[in-house]
Amino acid sequence: MDLNNNIGAEIISNRKVGSNFNLKAEFKKYLKKWYWFCISALIFCVLAYFYVRYTVPLYNVSATIAISQEDNISEYGLAGFKELGFIDENSNNIEKEIQLLKSRTLIKSVIKKLDLNVQYFTEGKILETESYPSPPIEINFLENDSIIDLKSETFFVRINSEISYSLLNKKGDVLDYYSFGKKNKTNIGDVIITPNSKLAETPKGSIIKIKLTDVKSSVESYRNRLNVFTINKGSSVVKVSMNDPVVDKATDFINTLIDDYEKESINHKKRISNKTAEFLKDRLNLISNELTSVEGEAAGYKSRFGLSSDLNAQAERVASFDSQNAQEISENETKLRLITSMLGFIRSNDGKNDIIPANLGFNDPSINSNVSRYNALITQRKRLLKTSSVINPVVLNIDEQINSIRQFLISSFNSLASSIKITLNSLRNKGEYFSGKLYVAPKRQMDLKAIERDKIVKEELYLYLLQKREEAEITSHITVPNSRIIDRASIYGAYEVNSSKKIIYLGALFISFFIPFLGIYLNDLFNTKIRSLKDVEEVLSVP
Repeated sequence: MDLNNNIGAEIISNRKVGSNFNLKAEFKKYLKKWYWFCISALIFCVLAYFYVRYTVPLYNVSATIAISQEDNISEYGLAGFKELGFIDENSNNIEKEIQLLKSRTLIKSVIKKLDLNVQYFTEGKILETESYPSPPIEINFLENDSIIDLKSETFFVRINSEISYSLLNKKGDVLDYYSFGKKNKTNIGDVIITPNSKLAETPKGSIIKIKLTDVKSSVESYRNRLNVFTINKGSSVVKVSMNDPVVDKATDFINTLIDDYEKESINHKKRISNKTAEFLKDRLNLISNELTSVEGEAAGYKSRFGLSSDLNAQAERVASFDSQNAQEISENETKLRLITSMLGFIRSNDGKNDIIPANLGFNDPSINSNVSRYNALITQRKRLLKTSSVINPVVLNIDEQINSIRQFLISSFNSLASSIKITLNSLRNKGEYFSGKLYVAPKRQMDLKAIERDKIVKEELYLYLLQKREEAEITSHITVPNSRIIDRASIYGAYEVNSSKKIIYLGALFISFFIPFLGIYLNDLFNTKIRSLKDVEEVLSVP
């Protein structure tokens, strides 16, 4: 026994390392079990046949559209607001449109439009076939859509004749007999079943299954099967596809979905344009009132402060008057100081016997003539004193004349000084008036400029809004969708997504040969028994 086990272990070891491999012997080993391969092929081919026979085929239907990558804000008349930074333009337009195509609201509208939540199946010997788009009969619900949309129910209708039918339960038992076009009660309310043109082609006794699915579940079913994606990364070409057993239904669904998407896109643009026009109209009325108010404010401000249209020219005239007035004040102050000096000199002891300045610019002729006489008498007195004394009658007479003229000059200078003081007061009052005018002029100019600036801004804004309103009005009547259809969904472009019959049968044949081969190989690999003399001769070198 130990020898047998050792020889068996040696045989396994040699097989594992591939020693003394004989291809012909190996081939004969598998050929001896040919019946295993035949039985396996028969079994798997039968299974493949039944799989193909009972599997409902799925078809892929697709359409291709090009979506504009440009933002449509300018088409709404809102480009100016985008420039001002009120509108964010950074969102991915293609991704947004893809989400709109897959939106539940859009899919729901398509389902309701095509009545896709109601399916009609004709029962066959093996499979039931959905009748679309023209079923033999049609069910009409009398309840409100808000109620029907929440219901799920299955009806079994057996065609008795062209004018009558029977309702069956799931077991096939007759519930009642009805006539086409007559109202009858069901679990979800009153319904009317009417015949279509296809009824004449339907054999009597055929059973039509009517499946009503609640709209929410139908929407989720179609949404999960709907694929919307860009053909290439960064491309604006989008492919819309779905898998369905009924090619016509998938084609109608995709085409209607694209059509409704384009209509919704146009309606969305029109709504935005209309809202924009209404907004701009309200703003125009408001700006118009504000503009009228600003114009009235500017006119009232000018009238209240006595301002002319040209404030700069008016300010220049006031400045000129003020400068002239200041010059006159300076001249009179000089004259007053000169008179004060003259009075002081005349009244002083030194001035009694000395000449006084002449031609000082006094406009009074009597003062100028008396100054000249005064200086002439002083000169004559000095000349006489050189040869006579102060008690000389001629000198005394000259002193009397000098004193008389001195008193006259004092009196005249005092009167002139008083007159100049009065003139100075008047000129200073005028100076204060002109200074006040010049002081408030910049503020008046600033206030008026602010009013004018506000007026200009409102005028520009009014014209801008007026232009945008016209653009929005035009846009609301001239709108194009965001997309352009390249290829509509068609039955000619559909293809089966289930594995084809050839691939299924080839796969079945491959498996039918692989499994027996694997079984024989494993059985031989783990064989530890000596079954013939040849097994011993292959591993031993002794005779």
